[in-house]
Amino acid sequence: MKYKIGLGIILMIILGYLIGQWIPIEYLRPTIENKPIETKDYYSLVVQIIAAVATFLAVIAALFREEIRRLWEYVKIDYSIPEEKFIEVLNPNIGNAGVVSTPIEAEKYRCEIEVMNNGTISSHSSEIIVESVNFKHKDLNSSQPLETIGTPLFWGSTQEQRITIPPKGKKRIIILEVIPPDTESSPDGSETESLPSLSIMGVKTEIVNNTGTWSATYLLHSTNSKPKRFYVDIKWNGQWHGRKTEMNKCLTIELKG
Repeated sequence: MKYKIGLGIILMIILGYLIGQWIPIEYLRPTIENKPIETKDYYSLVVQIIAAVATFLAVIAALFREEIRRLWEYVKIDYSIPEEKFIEVLNPNIGNAGVVSTPIEAEKYRCEIEVMNNGTISSHSSEIIVESVNFKHKDLNSSQPLETIGTPLFWGSTQEQRITIPPKGKKRIIILEVIPPDTESSPDGSETESLPSLSIMGVKTEIVNNTGTWSATYLLHSTNSKPKRFYVDIKWNGQWHGRKTEMNKCLTIELKG
């Protein structure tokens, strides 16, 4: 195959040389007359140039219509961690007249991610799924993957999995909850206390009293924008405290990308 291509190139070069020798160059030289251009010729030339430019622009607009429109009509999703880092959900019985001895402490802690649309159009049917979660124990070098559900997470405190985020709009999504230890009664009347647990939304199992780092990958889909990922590192020492000031030392979240 390569031999035939090389032979064809040699034959074309020889043929071109022969044609150049047989046909005088004067036959190909155009005849130019020194004739003054009249006013109507100027107008005709200007019209032709304008028509050519307009045709060129029309072709460009037809070929790159969507790309050109995205210059001023676009969705731009950004992520951030709220200033409070995680929310202290207080015991609902606090302040009730019949429950005087209830201490002021958290019933659980909740971490959220804020999703902002800094674009010029709404993000339609926006949903977030957990792509992967890996856990690394503080005493181990390797990490282990956790099984994820694969369904979209719920937005805020609603049961909505797909929402519209308007331009300059902000929405929140819960990514995890920390549940306190609970007291359980046995048949013989004794009481045992369970361990605190970490519940990552989108992961099948709860994490009980584990110390380490959970690295989660999230993906946002919408019908009118490209998918966008963000990454969250969750560090927990396995402990529980009923007040946020103490819990700040036990639980941290960090947004990456």
